[in-house]
Amino acid sequence: GSKAWAHVAKVGDVWWVHHSGRIFTMERIEAGASSDEPHGGLVAPMPGVVLEVLVAAGESVEAGQTLMILEAMKMEHRIVASEDGTVTSVHFNAGDRVEQGANLLDVEAAE
Repeated sequence: GSKAWAHVAKVGDVWWVHHSGRIFTMERIEAGASSDEPHGGLVAPMPGVVLEVLVAAGESVEAGQTLMILEAMKMEHRIVASEDGTVTSVHFNAGDRVEQGANLLDVEAAE
């Protein structure tokens, strides 16, 4: 097999895995629980600074496309679209500090 490096952090009950420029989360959801996060919202995985915003409201994006780059823990973290759609709003600009869980931008899924 081959080896691969990943950065892993546990925050509360959520595991954040950063691998090959992508961010994955794993969370145990209890029966009857619901998420308050809006569908299509992309959130900051940890506190950091926005290095670059690569899209603007109204732009069409494809799944896997990098939308924003954050710097956190001396590493660059790419925020990527999880599905094809249209950016409906961008909440931060380059240079802005963001807190963990901050809604960075919203993408409405393509139909």
